[in-house]
Amino acid sequence: MCDIRGLIAEDDRLALHHALHVSHDGALGGIPASGQRMSSDGMVFARFQDGRIVERWQVHDDLTLLQQIGAFPAAEAPG
Repeated sequence: MCDIRGLIAEDDRLALHHALHVSHDGALGGIPASGQRMSSDGMVFARFQDGRIVERWQVHDDLTLLQQIGAFPAAEAPG
């Protein structure tokens, strides 16, 4: 599931900020499936031409997903 947190469209460009909510139902980062729910943020930017996407860039917070299933240690709070 994906929640849209922000969406901007201008001329031939689109920017989307979303929150992804998934279940760990398959191996990820070498960690067997746990069934655990995970969430992280991501952004997608696209350029359109003649009604079609001709360029797309995306950024996803995979580190947060890996931390939520224990594949990568979470950073300790400073202090």
